[in-house]
Amino acid sequence: MLAQLARPSRDFRGLARYLVRGTTPEPDPARVAWIMAHDLPTIDPDLAATYMRATAALSVRCKAPCYHAMISWHPEERPDPEIMQEIARRTLELAGLAEHQALVIGHGDTPHRHLHMMINRVHPGTGRAWSTSHDWRLFDRIMKELSEAYGFRYEPAHAFNPE
Repeated sequence: MLAQLARPSRDFRGLARYLVRGTTPEPDPARVAWIMAHDLPTIDPDLAATYMRATAALSVRCKAPCYHAMISWHPEERPDPEIMQEIARRTLELAGLAEHQALVIGHGDTPHRHLHMMINRVHPGTGRAWSTSHDWRLFDRIMKELSEAYGFRYEPAHAFNPE
């Protein structure tokens, strides 16, 4: 398993659109295999983006509340959607984001299984933003722990190698 992180942005709607459509004007039915909402009342990506944007407004200091994390598996590994969703929930928990809004989308348009998490850095109750300081190191450690727990191959992130 490998975690990849994108630089935070302010555009929940743009990320939601990309996760569903990619760079094409129309959605590809093979692209989205499943969608899971975490602390959101909907799995509709556009509506989820609206909820997340409203929650992000609770923080006047956080200028980039939209966080994008990806988890990929080796092409030979074939986790089912339930395991992928469980790993997404555990990742959020271990990262300190268990109470934050997240939309998790599993893609089926590549030879390797992978998922994307659109996460709101702003906590819905406190309005405080989750810190991205050393996030690569944190997610890399989480992937190592979860790959060992679930029996998947661990790959250190290319931007951070603990050895």
